[in-house]
Amino acid sequence: MSTLEERINKLMNKNVEAKTILVKVEERDEVINNYQNEGWKFVKESQLNGRYKLTFERSK
Repeated sequence: MSTLEERINKLMNKNVEAKTILVKVEERDEVINNYQNEGWKFVKESQLNGRYKLTFERSK
């Protein structure tokens, strides 16, 4: 198998667990640190009605 095929195969067979939560502005940094300490990868954030929507992923 070529390197490109191996990389595609690895991505296609990857099991990822995702979690999205809504937190208050003052809790944002603490929540991110707690999830990262538990092995979650911080992926993205957006602001929604004065709160933060945080998305985390973890490979199984």
